Amino acid sequence: MSNTLPTKANLIALKNTYSLAKNGLELMDQKKQILINELLSYTAKIQQLRGLIVDIFAYAYSSLIRSNVTLGLITNLTKYFEIDDNYQLKYKTLMGVTIPTLEHQNFVTIDLGNSAYPVGLTNTFFDDTLISFLKIKDLIITLANIDSTCYRLALNIKKTNKRTNALKNIIIPNLEIDIAYVTNYLEEHEREEFSKNKLSKKILYEKKQAKLSQNC
Repeated sequence: MSNTLPTKANLIALKNTYSLAKNGLELMDQKKQILINELLSYTAKIQQLRGLIVDIFAYAYSSLIRSNVTLGLITNLTKYFEIDDNYQLKYKTLMGVTIPTLEHQNFVTIDLGNSAYPVGLTNTFFDDTLISFLKIKDLIITLANIDSTCYRLALNIKKTNKRTNALKNIIIPNLEIDIAYVTNYLEEHEREEFSKNKLSKKILYEKKQAKLSQNC
């Protein structure tokens, strides 16, 4: 039995809440579907990126071996390169989901004609090694962003699903029970009032008729 006080004001409030809950359920379903579609699209990209990274890494490692064989250990060339810390963390929003994104300010292919290291001390194997590892770095950043996005999306899908189930299986059914209870109570009360009024009118009419008979 509902604990709601059966009044017309409460019935109106219940119906308004019920309407909001139904609209909320529809919006939640739409949000969940959009997030799932977005997650599936990113999942396909992850598989492609991982395969590409593996392929480029295999080529880069092969070039590194050839560089070491032809130039000797190339660790002495590291002094010509600065640590790349030109990154910036930004945020974007998708259907209310906040997603952090790591942006690298220099996603560029190295210009071998204006390189920071002495070209005369290197060869094409070293150039291939450098370019390949730069590509790998950029791809890893992209993959990390997508992985982070997928995690956030999956987490929000789980939360949205819980809220959807709560609306569908608990809140809306309870509201329907309350609305039915209050509606039935008010209708029964109106029938009782109608019967009482009808009976009162009948009694008054009979009294009036009896009085007229006495006067005659």
